[in-house]
Amino acid sequence: MGIRPLTLLAGTFATGAVALGLAISPAWAGGPPGVVEDFSNVAQAVGSGLINDTLVGYTAFGPDDNAAEAAVIAACQAAGARDCTSDEASNDNLCIMTIGDDTTGGVSGGAGRTEDDAYAEAVARAAAAGTPLGPETRVLISACP
Repeated sequence: MGIRPLTLLAGTFATGAVALGLAISPAWAGGPPGVVEDFSNVAQAVGSGLINDTLVGYTAFGPDDNAAEAAVIAACQAAGARDCTSDEASNDNLCIMTIGDDTTGGVSGGAGRTEDDAYAEAVARAAAAGTPLGPETRVLISACP
């Protein structure tokens, strides 16, 4: 590699670094509302929606549970899904999960220390709410720390 390609590569890298610095500087300087600055205490939500009569899972983040729940519904709607719901949210370093059954249309969310715990809680919540889940129940989305 000659000096000219190296100079071009270094210039491109420097331009990218400056652009990145300009893009993230508002967040460092107490940027606009909605900017998550403390990633040690961020909330995550999981939810679901229907695309072509198939249940699909989504996830999103926010500075608290309510913001994460709103963000997951917005992500679902932005994807063109209908009947979007937020099924579980947490900022407690737990596994969170949405399960659903395409046959019955039932969905439920749960949280727990492991994926198995989250699944069990989602099933228990569905039973307590009278949500129909059948043998076709599957994990739509899960998120674990």
